[in-house]
Amino acid sequence: SEFDLAAAAAGFVGLQVYTPFESALQTANFSVIPVEQLLQQRETLRAPGSGYSRGTYTFEQANFVCQEHGAEDVVGDRERNIYQFSFDVERIAAERAVGFVLRQHEEQVADAIMDTAAISNTAAAAVWSNNANGRPVDDVIGALNSIRTQSGLLGNCVVMDVSLFRHLQTSDQILDRIKYSGGNADPASVNEMALAAVFGVDRVIIAGGVKNTAAQGQAATLGAIYDGAKCFVGRISTGADLRDPCIGRTFLNTNDGAGSLVVEQYRDDARRADIIRARLDFDVKTIYAAAGHIITGAA
Repeated sequence: SEFDLAAAAAGFVGLQVYTPFESALQTANFSVIPVEQLLQQRETLRAPGSGYSRGTYTFEQANFVCQEHGAEDVVGDRERNIYQFSFDVERIAAERAVGFVLRQHEEQVADAIMDTAAISNTAAAAVWSNNANGRPVDDVIGALNSIRTQSGLLGNCVVMDVSLFRHLQTSDQILDRIKYSGGNADPASVNEMALAAVFGVDRVIIAGGVKNTAAQGQAATLGAIYDGAKCFVGRISTGADLRDPCIGRTFLNTNDGAGSLVVEQYRDDARRADIIRARLDFDVKTIYAAAGHIITGAA
């Protein structure tokens, strides 16, 4: 629960998009049936005395390689004594360490689903910040149609940065669709559920993570982890079954921990301090790139 709450508090959504698959192996191969073979037409009519049509699937081999990511924070005895009546020093240190690890995972997922070199993409008809002329519904429906054509799958999710989401809250096309369906067309009522209904998908996921791109010791240069000019439309998995076709997965190595983020504490007497460590052993893996489509130039 602490893991999920920490991610939600920071606006991280990576584990919702590339859903976890736990493995006792640090690295392994797995088989992927090419989409064209799954959808290939076959003659199924059987003549009397003849055999039945048989499939000859050719599996493609994919693999994952989990790598350990971790961060530590120091809680000195003197620091603990100074702040013991103000706040829980160990808890704050743990949250800092967890934040570093989760942000690394979030950045990897964002890079994967916004990669226009690997995932098909089209430009928005007009920027969505243009309330009157932006056509976000048309753009998303076009992306959903592209996914169905290129993969045979139905897209079930839309992912965007919160800055892009705020443009949709005042979009004439969005508000009109909500109004004509009998909903509340007040911009304040346009949330993830309302957008999901307008787009015809199961979920709309709003990312809020921020990163500092400046070198350590320099003035902060903050920016969104997810590209605010892009919108990802695709199919994500809703469970742990690896056979469920989706854009990708987060493979978690369970061999050296609980399969999720681990927080540990140990003593460093030389420094008269406790060390708080957070670690996660994972690999962010795109499996079916055809299960996604990116709308570019949306802002």
